[in-house]
Amino acid sequence: MSSEATEVVRLLTVNGATLAVAESLTGGLVAADITSVPGASKVFRGP
Repeated sequence: MSSEATEVVRLLTVNGATLAVAESLTGGLVAADITSVPGASKVFRGP
């Protein structure tokens, strides 16, 4: 879990927003980093 991912989840939560990603070159690393943050399931729109 990176500090950037933690901040993204915090900002999404505070603003009532959600996030979805489409990855190929990163092989799912962005999604993995975001979802490693506790509470990310409230803001991450997965498959």
